[in-house]
Amino acid sequence: MTWDEVKSLSCQPQSLIGWGDVHKRSKGTCLYCGFGILSGGNSETKFDMWRQFTVEHIVPAKNGELNWKIKEAVNNFFPDEQSGTIKKVKNMNEITSCHVCNSFVSRCSSAQNINNAIRCFHGHLADRNKNLQTWLKQLRDDIWEVWKLKSARARGKLVYLRKKFIETIGDDLNVVLVESRNGLSPDELDGILKGILDGILPEQE
Repeated sequence: MTWDEVKSLSCQPQSLIGWGDVHKRSKGTCLYCGFGILSGGNSETKFDMWRQFTVEHIVPAKNGELNWKIKEAVNNFFPDEQSGTIKKVKNMNEITSCHVCNSFVSRCSSAQNINNAIRCFHGHLADRNKNLQTWLKQLRDDIWEVWKLKSARARGKLVYLRKKFIETIGDDLNVVLVESRNGLSPDELDGILKGILDGILPEQE
């Protein structure tokens, strides 16, 4: 099958091919559960991991509506800083997620605490009473808060899913499970994920 034929399919791999920079910034890791961390192997192993990745908008994009709001805010508040600032805000909000975590968090944005955090982001996005660096820092802090809440929700569901897997399926697949991925404790995993995310959400000077 040619690439043109692949692109003509209703299900296109655009979250992989078209968003390579997002997956590079995320270090080839799901920033909710850590899938991909410390994984080595040959090119086939890496491909099998990579094809499980999706692009996750921490603050939901709502079919492009968020990008339009970002552009509108930057154009209105900081017209001399348009291109770089728009890209900076979008980059802060786009991370790698595995398919399972993406499915988990896509259904939890209506939870009250997550919805409140998302509303705070949108409120600060439309707040013109700040200079550029203060505005960016506030958006960064809002995105961090949404990520923390969604990450806790995703990992909580994975704990339950792993339990059901062990009880109902695991023995039949003849696999050995560890308590945490690659032997990392939950705190160690959290530290690594936060370190990667800190590179995506740098402190504003």
